[in-house]
Amino acid sequence: MDASLIGLRDATRALALDFRGTDYDEKKNVFSARVELINKGHKILKASFKICAVDLQSELGVPRAIFAATSAQTDQPIWDVSEAIPADGLKPGAVSKPFTLAFQVSHFHFTGTGDAVSMKINVYVRR
Repeated sequence: MDASLIGLRDATRALALDFRGTDYDEKKNVFSARVELINKGHKILKASFKICAVDLQSELGVPRAIFAATSAQTDQPIWDVSEAIPADGLKPGAVSKPFTLAFQVSHFHFTGTGDAVSMKINVYVRR
């Protein structure tokens, strides 16, 4: 586990990630997704909120998360999205403020099909 996740617990099962829109900057080969977290659990979840990408890949090239810290232990990108969470926590059924997850794809080759970026995510919150 990454040192930045110490003191946090995995709350992935209590949250849903809702995609609000995507964008592609052709000049920089940057794909971005505007997303929100939804608390589908029964407890208030308090910040810190960190999203860890697992098995980041692209069928169009080599993806790299931008605006994210990179775990020294696992080389996985970690976004701190705490600012998207209300000060009193994310209540059951509540939705976070929107935030952006962005990726630059190097060695880009357009195939006509395939995922620009895919990954599994885990969300960690304060205990």
